[in-house]
Formats: sequence, structure tokens, C-alpha cells
Amino acid sequence: ELINLGIPGAQSGDLLSLLRDNALVRSAVRSAEIITWNIGGNDLRAARERYKAGACGGSDEQACLRAAEAALYANWDALLDELAELTAGRTVILRSMDIYNPYVADDLADGSFPIFQQYIDRANAHLRSTARSRGVRVAEVARAFNGADGMSDPVAAGLIFADGLHPNDAGHALLAEALANLAFSPLWPDAAAAFERVWQRTDAPVSGGATARTWVWGPEPFVERDEPYAESPGGLRRVRYYDKSRMEISQPDADSSSIWYVTNGLLVVEMVTGRVQLGDDVWEQRSPAQINVAGDPDDPAGPTYATFALLRDLPPVPDGSPLTQRVDRQGVVTDDPTLARFGAFAAQRVSVPGIDHQVASPFWEFMQSSGVVAVDEGLRVDLLFANPFYATGLPISEAYWATVRVAGAPHDVLIQCFERRCLTWTPDNPPGWHVEAGNVGRHYYSWRYDHNEPQRMNATLRQNRR
Repeated sequence: ELINLGIPGAQSGDLLSLLRDNALVRSAVRSAEIITWNIGGNDLRAARERYKAGACGGSDEQACLRAAEAALYANWDALLDELAELTAGRTVILRSMDIYNPYVADDLADGSFPIFQQYIDRANAHLRSTARSRGVRVAEVARAFNGADGMSDPVAAGLIFADGLHPNDAGHALLAEALANLAFSPLWPDAAAAFERVWQRTDAPVSGGATARTWVWGPEPFVERDEPYAESPGGLRRVRYYDKSRMEISQPDADSSSIWYVTNGLLVVEMVTGRVQLGDDVWEQRSPAQINVAGDPDDPAGPTYATFALLRDLPPVPDGSPLTQRVDRQGVVTDDPTLARFGAFAAQRVSVPGIDHQVASPFWEFMQSSGVVAVDEGLRVDLLFANPFYATGLPISEAYWATVRVAGAPHDVLIQCFERRCLTWTPDNPPGWHVEAGNVGRHYYSWRYDHNEPQRMNATLRQNRR
């Protein structure tokens, strides 16, 4: 049974009052198996109207925007508290969505876009971070409607009703897809718990501010779904996509205590070769991914995964030799002796059937490094990876320097692709962020499903059968 308790125009304070004071609403929440809500847009919209009318207040005419932001945070946090109390002791799917901007064109036209966008971005960051700490999933509706930079106009994209505010049929379909991509993970507690344990170990300390270092997986998953895999039960395996990788459980009946129970996919191999793996020996042939491995996605000169397809069979450099080779987008390798000043060298040769490459010293150091990790008893300092190749897989190329643009500025970056990830070393990055994993999870999802934004993909869902 679907119970619709939505109220047009409601702000966060209105929803909080309903949840606290309305007996019908409280009873419905106590018995619900799935609870979905959307709040916050009207808070900011009302403040936006006052700003546009010149009645916002403050020396910068933004006082009402700041007040709306603060009220939204307080009401949202209290809303999560109320939901936690009303659903305590039960397995309930709690899901919400972040805030999109239907007024992009108007705000760009009068120059107010940067002002409003900063409030939307901060609000969405607060909604996502506080929800995650409570086990609540938040669909990335803002990215689906407004793009990664917030500047896409959903009206021009045909997603908004004639009132200029609410989603039309196409917009609601996109909302449904964004929610579907959350995948209702509480209904699969074993897989969800296994994925979460792996994430928690390395990335919870980063998320919680206990340490300052690069993400191993990313701040949060963006899709969880079933994907075809011939050897998995029913021909499907459970996967979870993060920015940096894809977690997967191919054999749910295997030893869940093994570090290999949850693996991360051979996504780089698939994008470099153009072969989507659908089983141990089942492949779908495509073209190698013309997606930048590192730096800005619109950098026209940076190497792509297709570039590295041209480099796989090149021989390893001698043990201990300085790394001074450059590569361009076309796969042309040249030597630049001036790069020896950075001190990177060939640190570990890996020779197995089909692979013979050196691991660059910054990456080998990272793969064997220790740091703050989260374990059952709390935080401690330990190896980030029980096996140096767990996160990366084996190297499928040598390490090459490339000049890539980051936020529009050129940087010399050392890049090496492994089976599961591509690592970068940027000497002028802050400590803890010299070595980073590329956004392989995002890149792969876009390549495999032929969409710029994952939120436009339908996830494979299972129904909750009682």
C-alpha cells in the first residue's frame, strides 16, 4: 500500500511538525517498510524570492538566505532524529533526495547564479553527509537535473512542468531512476554490510576527519545494482559503484571473512581493451574508452584509457631506473630527462604470464603504506591493504608522465594503470594527496552504460517479498 503524505509548498519546518505532531503521519511511519521524502527546495526558494525582491536583508542582501540555510539544517537534523525514533528496531528503507535548481537560466541571466548555487551546494552536502551517518541514502537529483557543475538548465532539458518549478513526466521518471539507483540496500543486509565493512576500513577515517589522505573508494556509493555474471548464482552478482572503483560479490556463499570476498572490478582492463566482462570467459566487445584517465574530463590533450591500450605491450624499464618517459594522448612516448628531478624510479617489477611491468616508487610505497584505519574496536594504525595488489590489481603499463589540466591549470602528473585502477602521483599536491586513484568507477559506469550521468540509468532491482 502506498500512502502519499506530500503537501505542496511544504518547507522543512512543516514536515518536521507533521512528523512530531500528526498522529496519522506518525502511525504511517511506524508501520512503513519504505519511507521516501523530499524537502528543502521550498526553504531556499522562499528565500530566493525575497532576495530577488530586494527584501532579503543584511549588508550583502543575503541574510534571509543564511537564515533559510540554518533553519533547513536544524530541521533536517531533527527530522532524522524523529525518523530514527519512529523506526527503531525495524529494517526500514529510508531514502531522500538532494535539491535541484529549476531556475538556472533565470539566475544565469541576471548574474545571481553563483550566489544561489553556493547555498544549494552547501545544503546538499549537509543533507548527504548527515543522512549517511544515519544509514539514509540520498539520491543525487541535483546532478541528474543540473549536471556536475550545477549549470545545466532542466527547463531546456525538458524536465520541468509548465509552472517552471516542478518536474514533468520526464522529470519524474528521472527522479524515479535516481531513487532506483540507490538499490534499496537494506533489503540485502549481507551484501550491504560486506560492502560497508570494506569501505569503512580505509575511507571512514577520511570521511570522519580522523586523517587527511586520498580516498580509496570515495565519499559514498552512487549506484548499487545487480549485473550479469555467468558464474554467479542466477547469472547475476551484486555490485556497488563508488567514484574510485566498483565493489562486487561474485560468490555470496564464499568465505565472507576473506579479503577477496568483496573484490573491486577489473574496470581498467575492460576500458583499455574495450571488452566488458560478463563471466569468467564471457565478454562483450566494444571500443576502448575515450575518457581521460586523469585531470579535467574536457582536457583535449590528456591520455585516455584508449591511449593506454597502445602501451600495454611496451617493455619494462630497468630496475631502479629513474622514470622520465612522457606520453601524449596519441600514445607517443618520449624521454624527458628533466623529470628525474622528481625522484620517481622503477621500484618493483611484476612478471607473470601476460604481464611484465615495473611499479613506480610512489605507487609501490602507497600500496604498502600504513595509516589510520577503522576496525571493530575503533581506529588504529595498520596497513591500508593486507595485500599490496588488493585495490589496484597488477600493473598493465609502465608509469608515464603526462601534462594534464586540473581545474584548468596544467600539472605534471605521473600515471600508471593497473588492472583495477589507475594511480596518479602529483608532486605539488598537499601531503596525503600526492598519490590518488582516478575516478575509475565513474568513468566505467559512463562508458558501459553510455550515459554522462549514472543517475540516468535504471538499476536492476529485486522486490521485497515477505
